[in-house]
Amino acid sequence: MECYICCGTENVLSDICDCTDRHIHLKCLQKYNHEKCSVCCATYKNCVHLPTYKMTTLGVEFSFLLMICCISGVSSIFNILIFINVSHHIMFLISAISTGAMCLVLLLYGAICIKSQTFVQKTLKLCFSARPNMPATL
Repeated sequence: MECYICCGTENVLSDICDCTDRHIHLKCLQKYNHEKCSVCCATYKNCVHLPTYKMTTLGVEFSFLLMICCISGVSSIFNILIFINVSHHIMFLISAISTGAMCLVLLLYGAICIKSQTFVQKTLKLCFSARPNMPATL
């Protein structure tokens, strides 16, 4: 038995499609990266579509904005506690307004993200197992 892609004879897979005379290495199958046999056009028995998730640019921006808002909120609370003791009411007001503005921006940006539902993008990755009818892993 030899691989019909590279003609190698070690560790070839058989009985993964309807072909009776063709064999293929797992690495050749992964490199070829098709879900159907090019000879018999049958779907490979060891082929699985696994979902993969990737954060979109909008999701990264929202996460960054959320982190900045959290840092700003903690800083503002610390400043508010200091300025209450020192009785600088103008600094207290500035700190409260900046915290409120950051939270409002985050809320509006989050509403846009949620409405467009583009925090995370789901894609399907084609994976193969070494044996037919066995679950494939990434």
